[in-house]
Amino acid sequence: MKLILHIGTHKTGSTALQQFLVANAESLRAGSIHYAVPPSAIKASAVVHALNVNNQHAVRDFFRSHAALARRRGAHTLVVSAESFYAMSLVPALCRREPCADLIDRDHVLIARLFTSIPDEISDRRVVGYFRRPDHFVESWYNQQVKYGSLFFGEFPDFLALAYPSLRYGAYMERWVDIFGQPNCSARIYEHVGKSVIDDFARSVLCITDLSPFVTERRATNERMSRDVLEFKREVNKQSRYEEMSLEREIFRLLDESLNLKEKEPEYYQSFLSPQDRAELLEDLSEEMAAFQSSFGLPPFPRFDLEAAQTLWRPYPGLAPARRQALERRYRRLKGRPRFRAERFRLKTRKALHRKAALMKRSSRGRG
Repeated sequence: MKLILHIGTHKTGSTALQQFLVANAESLRAGSIHYAVPPSAIKASAVVHALNVNNQHAVRDFFRSHAALARRRGAHTLVVSAESFYAMSLVPALCRREPCADLIDRDHVLIARLFTSIPDEISDRRVVGYFRRPDHFVESWYNQQVKYGSLFFGEFPDFLALAYPSLRYGAYMERWVDIFGQPNCSARIYEHVGKSVIDDFARSVLCITDLSPFVTERRATNERMSRDVLEFKREVNKQSRYEEMSLEREIFRLLDESLNLKEKEPEYYQSFLSPQDRAELLEDLSEEMAAFQSSFGLPPFPRFDLEAAQTLWRPYPGLAPARRQALERRYRRLKGRPRFRAERFRLKTRKALHRKAALMKRSSRGRG
C-alpha cells in the first residue's frame, strides 16, 4: 500500500486542500485513493499531537485502521494531510509559551517516531510539502497563531525568533529525507502553482488528470484577520484561558466579519517587517533557500525588490485609542450573547468536575 503524507506547510492552501479531499471522498475512492482522516475532522492533526506526547500506539492504530478501511474499499493509496506535520514541535512550544531553539532536532526525533509507527504493509511512503517565500510564510503564520492557534500574545519579533528554525527549509527537510529517503520526499513552491494548490496536488501528486468528476468549488478559508482586530486579539490573548480558545476564536471571527476592516485597511498593515528587515531576513536565509531549491530541483522563490518596496511601505500606526474602545465595546456585546455565556458556563462546569474527580482520585490513593 502507498502513503502520501502531505505535511503542509502552514498558510499554503492546506485547509482548502483538506476540504477538497473530504468533499470528494467518494470520487477519490473510485480512483483507489482513501483520504485518511479522524472522525469529524478534515485533517490528521490528532496524529501530530500523538507524536508530540509519544503515543505511538495511537499513531499505529490510526494507520492500521485506515489501511484496513482502504483495503475493504478497494483502495491502494492512503492520503494523510496536516500542516502541523511541519514544525511539529513549534506549536506545542507556543502553547506553553516557551522557546524552541532546537526545533529541527526535536522534529527529527518525531519524524523518526512517525516512520516507525507506520505499519510495514504501507511500504511505499511519500512525503510532499508546499513552501512559500519565508518572509511571507512567517508573517501569515504569525497572523494565524494570534488569531487562531496557540493564544500567542507576543509581538511579531518575538514570534520570528521562535519560528526562525522553521524558515531553514533546507536543513529542516534534510530531516525528512534522512528518515524517508530523498526519492520519497518532494517539495513544491507555493507561489509557482498560482495558489491553485488543489489542482496542483490532484494532478502532480495524486496523478488525477481529469478533475471533472470532482467538486472543485473554491471558497475562502482560514483568511487573515485585519491588523487592528489582530492587535486587539493579541491583547485579549494575554488573559484568555486555553480551554476557551475555540470560543474566543468564534467571537473574534464574528467581530472581524462585522467590522469588515480588511477591505478598508491599506495593504501595508499586514507587513510586519520593514523593507530593510525583510531584505536582511531573506539575505540571512539566501544560502539555505538556494540549497533547498537545488536539493529538490525547484524554481527560485519570487524575488524581493527592496527599492520598490521602500516606496510603497508605511509602518503600521498602531491601534488607535478610539478604534480600541470601539472594538472593546463590540467584543463585550458579542461575548455577552446567550450562546457564548452558556458555553463558558459549560466549560467552567466541566473544568470544576475534572478538578473534583482528580482530587477524589488522589484522596482515594492516599487512603489506600
